Amino acid sequence: MQAKKTVLDPFDLIAQTLWLGVVAALWGGTNPLMKKAGAGIEKIQESNCISQFFNISLVVPITNSLTFIFTLLSGYLLKENIGSKNTYIGVGFVATGVSLCVLAKL
Repeated sequence: MQAKKTVLDPFDLIAQTLWLGVVAALWGGTNPLMKKAGAGIEKIQESNCISQFFNISLVVPITNSLTFIFTLLSGYLLKENIGSKNTYIGVGFVATGVSLCVLAKL
């Protein structure tokens, strides 16, 4: 059996190409923003090395946790299947954890 060839409408191909460009621009545009927001983090000085480590080490988990939440929200807005109630429970745990980390720094 021979595979059926799919012919793309030229307008669909153009639209897909443009959307890929939008995604690339948004994804690439975040790198300078992260660099700018992280500028000076190496200059944070705490009273001892343990406090210094914990102060800086919170940046990565908090950012990755929030990335998970924003990915989920974006998927929801795009009407993707985002999972079951366990997904929402996970988001709640992530949000609670991030909140506790931030409150601990106040």
